[in-house]
Amino acid sequence: MRVEEGLIECQGVVKAVDDSKLPNVLIVSVDCGDATLRFDAFKDLLTVKEGESVQALVCRERPDFKEGEDLVLWGYVMSKKKVPHQGRWVNKLLISLWGYLLVVESEKDILSPFSVMDKVYFKLSTPSQS
Repeated sequence: MRVEEGLIECQGVVKAVDDSKLPNVLIVSVDCGDATLRFDAFKDLLTVKEGESVQALVCRERPDFKEGEDLVLWGYVMSKKKVPHQGRWVNKLLISLWGYLLVVESEKDILSPFSVMDKVYFKLSTPSQS
């Protein structure tokens, strides 16, 4: 995982794609080893499947992307906090993607690169697509 000012980048595996209580919305879980991502996605926009390797990027600048292949959404950082989890403290970044949510959790410092209300982009792609 790479963490810099205004940027978090990691590679991982889609661990689960579950139905949400909202119609046509899926909840996607990605395990990046030292970080986990959970996000809501409209079913028709999702371009990845369970078990697939992915690259995830959260950044302030609009990323390059391939239309129709990469998932790119934008929104605002809503919350940054440390929370207890299984006997240890975890950093939790909550981003609102216009009503859909992206939650990034890690023991690494993922909070200092962003401020609350920063406009950020979220990009998810498969390594062969990048």
